[in-house]
Amino acid sequence: MSQEEEEKSKKTNFWQRFHIKKQHKTQIEVVSIQSLFRYATIPELFYIVLGTIASLAFGICLPLAL
Repeated sequence: MSQEEEEKSKKTNFWQRFHIKKQHKTQIEVVSIQSLFRYATIPELFYIVLGTIASLAFGICLPLAL
């Protein structure tokens, strides 16, 4: 084999790299909502609820404004 052919054989194409990356992905640990907010304090929980209500209100009012 010539040097050019060796270099081409060493190079991987896009699909081979995609397949290699897919094989090396680590498993993501799933967490529950309760464990996600386990250490939140009372004021933080208040702000979370307030932000959720405000975003729902904005989402409802946005189509009416258009």
